[in-house]
Amino acid sequence: IVRADGPLSDLEELAVEQTTGKVVVALGAATPELTSVEVKAPMADVALDLTGGFVRLAHVEVEGGTGGLAVQMTGSYAKLERVELESTTGPVSVDLTGVWTGDSTIWVETTDGACEVRIPKKIGVIVYASTASGQVDIKGLKQLPKREMKELYKAYRRMVIGSGPIVAYVNRAYGRDPVTLTLDLNTTTGDIRVHE
Repeated sequence: IVRADGPLSDLEELAVEQTTGKVVVALGAATPELTSVEVKAPMADVALDLTGGFVRLAHVEVEGGTGGLAVQMTGSYAKLERVELESTTGPVSVDLTGVWTGDSTIWVETTDGACEVRIPKKIGVIVYASTASGQVDIKGLKQLPKREMKELYKAYRRMVIGSGPIVAYVNRAYGRDPVTLTLDLNTTTGDIRVHE
């Protein structure tokens, strides 16, 4: 368990590696120098709670294995450009309702398990979703026509791991707000659910 309720003014990088059990990383304090968070837990449940103020945080990577993956990103993120979340088996739950002041790309990949993502309402969001064996349930967003989706996806140039068809959705703030979160959600077996 890594927990910080007070300021961690000198922490620049946080790397946690654990093979089994439960990994909990909770940073609810201001960490002005933190630039990256990396969690590797190939056979563990992982809970990542980033609810503090992150001025320089640019990259978050979580490699979970068996068990669940729960990520809370309800803090503030000034420069967070890339979030990579991977789980082999178990449910994945991601809350992205924090304050984002720059564009970010969030990849979520799971082999066997449902994926649920909560998105902010006032920030532009585009969701690319693919599941080989499961349902895609996107609430409150508009599905893009295939032609428009394919053009955007070519420009995006992200290779999809899921073997199902790709669908794309946008929220009301997409194209209107200067900030865009691009979500790439892939499951092999499991449903994908996105809601505000």
